[in-house]
Amino acid sequence: MDRWRLIQAFWINLKRLLSTGNQDFCPGVNRYVYWLKRPIGWLLTAAAAAALVGVSVGPQGWVVFSVIMAVIILGVAWPAVQMWASHASLGVSQSRGMEGQSLRVTLRITNHLPFPLWGLMIGERFLQDSHSSDSSAAEDAGSADTMAALARVPAWSITEFHWDFAPQHRGHFPRSGARLATGFPFGVWQSSRWINCEQTATVWPHVPQLRDTLAIKQLQAVGEQAYEDRAGEEGDFLGLRAYRDGDALRKIHWPQTVRSGNLVVRESEKAVNRQLTVLVDVADLTGPPQSRGLSNITISRTLGAARESEAEGRLRVALSLTETLWNLGFSVRLQLGYQTWEASSDRRSVQSLMDALAEWSWPQFFDRWQARRTINLRPDFVVGGWEAWHQDSGVVRQSEPAQGMIFVHRDHDYRRGVLRLVDCCSPKFGVPCWQTIEELR
Repeated sequence: MDRWRLIQAFWINLKRLLSTGNQDFCPGVNRYVYWLKRPIGWLLTAAAAAALVGVSVGPQGWVVFSVIMAVIILGVAWPAVQMWASHASLGVSQSRGMEGQSLRVTLRITNHLPFPLWGLMIGERFLQDSHSSDSSAAEDAGSADTMAALARVPAWSITEFHWDFAPQHRGHFPRSGARLATGFPFGVWQSSRWINCEQTATVWPHVPQLRDTLAIKQLQAVGEQAYEDRAGEEGDFLGLRAYRDGDALRKIHWPQTVRSGNLVVRESEKAVNRQLTVLVDVADLTGPPQSRGLSNITISRTLGAARESEAEGRLRVALSLTETLWNLGFSVRLQLGYQTWEASSDRRSVQSLMDALAEWSWPQFFDRWQARRTINLRPDFVVGGWEAWHQDSGVVRQSEPAQGMIFVHRDHDYRRGVLRLVDCCSPKFGVPCWQTIEELR
């Protein structure tokens, strides 16, 4: 038993010793000694040692010192000359794209030297398209990890490199710039220059498709077009009138024409272009993530990312509903807090709406919510969360819909698959209610 306790005590002391050896006691001086981790730091240390040998021992040290300094000078000067005499630009062939669709990326490098360029690499992760907060995005942009190595660029030439890349998140692509770097020939020192981004692409959010089920017919019935008692072509029969130049032959009422001896046409009601309002309800997500002290910064970021992901899911379901209403012939007003977009199914209106949503920032929205909070008093449809509406079922809310509600599940990835609406229990009497079910393609 005593031997076992001695073994345990030895193991505990050994772990303490190892942890002490791995602890950074002077983090403030790291920036002054990190250069030793690079090859040039090793060579400078070796050059200093060779100089000491030359001073104290003999001329052999100066020979080694000269060789090491020649390697350092050549390893620093050669990459600098290559970068000085080259030019790089980046472009995307399409001005717009959608999440998951491939974009053609072109990197053009101009070499003004009479000899080829070797060992080129893209020194920053400009293809990183993670949808994160501004702080984490800045950290990603500041990283200097090698993204890709390039082949040989001939002398006095313009060389293009092409590849396809499919962004997985909405926004602008590329999100950040990049640097062209080289450490050829020895890798002692890397010299770099900025790559000019000549053209970026706006990446639209992927809108899930609503399967054509009974719920779609219910939506059409709920938002049935209204007609007014004026002459038109779309509504019910209104009366008869004499034929005028330009009237379609299919509108002629032949029995009455035969009786009167003159052309008589049918007149119908005029359809009103009705506009429906779709409200994305995120009121239950507007509270700041709960975090106390600096020790819970990671927890706060995790909660903030979960909140943004849930709000993003509701927005995409609202876009899917908007597209369905467009196909049914309605104009839609999409409202999200203080922001409102009015759009119809024409191309220019759709482009304007999707461009605006591609640049939509949830952190900025939640920061401005309290100062600019507005809400529609009677929207036609509300897209929200199940828990919030059922917990407050007895409370009269300003955002209660006039036509129907759609509940969104927080765990679904609404950038994938197909959505299906099914009837569910409504927390408000007399208001139709559906919930989304995700179906993979």
